[in-house]
Amino acid sequence: MDIVNLVFAILGIGFLIFIHELGHFVAAKKVGIRVETFALGFQPTIMGWKARILAFKRGDTEYVIGLLPFGGYVKMAGEELDDPRTGSDDEYASKSPSQRAIVLVAGATMNLIFGFLLFILAFSMGVSFPSTKIGMVIPGDPAWIAGIRPGDKIIEIDGDPKRDFTSLQTSIALSSEGRELKVTLERPSPGGGPVELMETTVRPKLDQDRGLLGIGVTPATGATITGVEANGAAAAANLIAGDVIRKMTFEWENGRSFEVPEEWVFDRMYTALRVFTQSARAGTVELVVDREDGDATRPVKARIALESKSVEELAPKLGVLLPQRRVKSVLPGCGLEEAFPIGAEIVSVNGTPVYTFDLWSVLANEQPGSATVTIGFRDGSERSVVRDILLPALADSAGSLLQIVPGPPFVSSVDSDGIAKRLGLEVGDEVLAIGDQMTSRLPTEKDLFESGTTVTWRRGEDEFSGSVAAKEREALGATLAHSAILGRIVSGGAAERGGLLAGDQVLRAGDKELRSWDEMTEAIGAATKDKTTQALALTVLRNGEQIPITVTPDRHWTSLGIGLGPEQFKLQTSIGGGISEGWSQSVVWAQRIFLMLGSLARRDVSPKNLAGPIGIVHIGKKVADEGLSKLFYVLAMISINLGVFNLLPFPILDGGHLFFLLIEKIKGTPVNENIQGWVHLGAFVILIGLALFVTYHDILRLFGIG
Repeated sequence: MDIVNLVFAILGIGFLIFIHELGHFVAAKKVGIRVETFALGFQPTIMGWKARILAFKRGDTEYVIGLLPFGGYVKMAGEELDDPRTGSDDEYASKSPSQRAIVLVAGATMNLIFGFLLFILAFSMGVSFPSTKIGMVIPGDPAWIAGIRPGDKIIEIDGDPKRDFTSLQTSIALSSEGRELKVTLERPSPGGGPVELMETTVRPKLDQDRGLLGIGVTPATGATITGVEANGAAAAANLIAGDVIRKMTFEWENGRSFEVPEEWVFDRMYTALRVFTQSARAGTVELVVDREDGDATRPVKARIALESKSVEELAPKLGVLLPQRRVKSVLPGCGLEEAFPIGAEIVSVNGTPVYTFDLWSVLANEQPGSATVTIGFRDGSERSVVRDILLPALADSAGSLLQIVPGPPFVSSVDSDGIAKRLGLEVGDEVLAIGDQMTSRLPTEKDLFESGTTVTWRRGEDEFSGSVAAKEREALGATLAHSAILGRIVSGGAAERGGLLAGDQVLRAGDKELRSWDEMTEAIGAATKDKTTQALALTVLRNGEQIPITVTPDRHWTSLGIGLGPEQFKLQTSIGGGISEGWSQSVVWAQRIFLMLGSLARRDVSPKNLAGPIGIVHIGKKVADEGLSKLFYVLAMISINLGVFNLLPFPILDGGHLFFLLIEKIKGTPVNENIQGWVHLGAFVILIGLALFVTYHDILRLFGIG
């Protein structure tokens, strides 16, 4: 279906352009302008041959179906400045400004009408949207600071109702950076009680990677299974698409089990499931799902044995995880602030050493029947934490309540001139923080720091700090890396089979010295010859002793074979309801053109988020995968945007021509043709540059780059 949906997308978007040109054609005929060519699609000339499927002439007009289906065009007599003009009454230039204005406006008008009709059709068929229920809240981002939590449902922003997540994101992206937004939300009560209506304020900030304003939230994951992999573990357990997951229980090979509390929001259930499948290659997941059976719904229990498959396309791996045991953030009021000091390093759970502190490490080392978990820290202190408060915090995939990150990175190299050199950092130092941010993410050359930014580092047991002194923002001037210390050994993986243990530091692969986690990963990936994974001779440091260990990386992947998507709702209306909804959506999307232009001017939105033909077709194909109604909805949105955008007073666009006609109407004579020519040339150069820029970013997005 991929090719079919791609064709649907290309034809649909091409048809919107054709509709636009059809408006010009009908209006031109109506006011008596001679149309020389009216084409559906384009007919490029190849070695003297016009690439067309069909062509015939009726009256003065040649009607063409071009070989390329993307759009169409209208060629009117005397339309272009360099066209020969005889002064004939049926030429474009011979018509009055008002008649020419009718022709120019007609294209955009057709797009607006067609977009409105497509909205009606889409809503009559029913369109699915992601709900405004929150799945993840990124620690430190505006939503986190405002107290928004996973499971909350945002219903209004500044009094404007928000029904779907796309609309929510768009409203935030088109606001102003630093402007305070009033957010109204619903928070579910523990145990399934009535929801609590709450209000808070949030200040969007610019996401440098996406080039958009945001508040740091993602849509909630839906509990409905969207697909089941043929011949996979879930299919063998008789699960089907449409089943709704209600309960989960995990069972380890050693007989231990964990039943996920039903009151957890589904995103926490899903995170627990991912942690389980990532940490073991054997075990069982028991799901209880609701399944539609005629007019009724009945519960179905399915036991799924974890299935580890060899996937040739995957890079070789050992089955180890990077150590993560440093406390980066704790949400105020979540009940864990005193137990987890910011910056503290966790070293044990109930007396058992751990190098990766997460849901798995607590469940694997908890004491049966105990209501508390004892956490040991690097400084020798211990704290008891209530189990039922700790577990849901660890099952929060973004770490909204409790964020645990890798230990501090070390300096692997220092540039000859830069911030690090001036501060006195040396190779081997551990960088604890830059500014008020703990160094959980390795900075790159794109991360620039202002004068006055404080850098804190550790050398041995001594801590140092210094302030950046720079005339302008500059990079750190040092490469930071994580040590090749193993955090978690995946049960049943290559590392476990080879005898590696958590806490081992990998020093060498063969004769090559490994200084960092990335170098270790590269060495593992290189252990391949003719698509066959080779044994890897490692030297590890364990309890002060260097030990040789031979391991054979594999390409195994553990999966249940089910697909899940965002939590969605379906909006389906009558024809009357579709008219009302279509009108509302048409107005909203027309307004957003101007909001987007304002955001671009304020630099609240990066130009890299604009989409050209490649990007639009790619988006069209993706929504076509979701069904015709969603494709019609997106085509309606594009049609409205196309109509409004074409009326903007920019040269080359219909709105630019209308502006020249307005000047002509006011002064009584046309604008000088030389002036028009130079203005159009300048606009053409700008549009070509913009087209190249947009196409470049379309291609990057298409291939998942940047």
